[in-house]
Amino acid sequence: MNDQKQRDEALNLSDSFIVQAPAGSGKTELITQRYLKLLGSAEVPENILVMTFTNRAVDELKHRIIGSLNRATKKLPDEEYKRTTHYLANEVLKQSQKKGWDLINHSSRLKIITIDSLSNLIVSRFPSVDQLIPPRTIIDSFEYENIYRQAAKETLLLIEDDEYQEIISSVLLYLDNDVDRFYRLIEQMLGKREQWLPKIYAKGVIDISYLEDFARVLIEDHLESLRDQAKKILSTSFFNLLKNNKREDISKITKLPGIKISDLKEWKIISELLVTKNNGNWRKRVDVKIGFSTELNEEKVKFKEFLEGLDSQIKFKDLLVHLDYLPSANLNEVIKKSISDIIQVLKLSVAKLKIIFDEQSLQDFSEVNIKAINAFR
Repeated sequence: MNDQKQRDEALNLSDSFIVQAPAGSGKTELITQRYLKLLGSAEVPENILVMTFTNRAVDELKHRIIGSLNRATKKLPDEEYKRTTHYLANEVLKQSQKKGWDLINHSSRLKIITIDSLSNLIVSRFPSVDQLIPPRTIIDSFEYENIYRQAAKETLLLIEDDEYQEIISSVLLYLDNDVDRFYRLIEQMLGKREQWLPKIYAKGVIDISYLEDFARVLIEDHLESLRDQAKKILSTSFFNLLKNNKREDISKITKLPGIKISDLKEWKIISELLVTKNNGNWRKRVDVKIGFSTELNEEKVKFKEFLEGLDSQIKFKDLLVHLDYLPSANLNEVIKKSISDIIQVLKLSVAKLKIIFDEQSLQDFSEVNIKAINAFR
């Protein structure tokens, strides 16, 4: 597949892009090129910031950038995408000479860092009044896992408090009174609380009708994507094979379902027809379980031939499989109460963790990220 047009578009600095591609497809090279193009028009290199998740990725990207600059004065490469990098690196060297950056000898001016490093930088530059002497940041996994477990245990002990007994008992019951599972779930959530903590204090987030409305949007978006794929695959001949099916719920499906919540049931029936429940693979057997009795031998043969032709339709299969993982758009009262209670317990666990941090003058990367976010509010 030639994706050079999309790669060229991604170098348009007046727009933003999300790049989705499999491993080994050249995403890092594209990031390198976009960074070089930004450097080529920057006043100072520190104005251009690249963020990634791991130190390993930081090292790889720095190696790419510095290597590109070092090769810029050498022979033009044969490959088209490398020629683009070569040209952009030359533009950076011209800007470096013009502005007196001397990037070849001062590569530390290239700002390629992890998200955690950026958060630490922001917090150190904009400390709150009570954090003028910053706490120690935990970096060893065993240490923060122990502290998360301590916070989880202290949260559970609040069951002895009349004010919190009902909600903690409710969450335990929801988890089949599995105390260790209660601990594990709180530990997992505390480790990524910067992702959800601000959201549970947002206006209306604990309003269950808001969650149901959001679930409807997710379901209908999924069904729209599924229908777009199905239009290419499920023709009139497919639905003709279902007309005499012995299962009434299957024989009623005479055309491609729509994308409304009310259409979800028929899509799940189609998924049952095509995909096995136990492993999510295309169905191999065509039998009475899916309404093809012995007298429907001709339909069985044709349906099996249809199934055998689906091997390459991976995206369609994935969309069918994920129907079972869609949220419910109509939550019953028990689920509604469980969600509300879980949110309250999570708030309590964060409060307990905060007390532990304050007592021991500690913080984790999640706390640093939250402080960095709050520094700009």
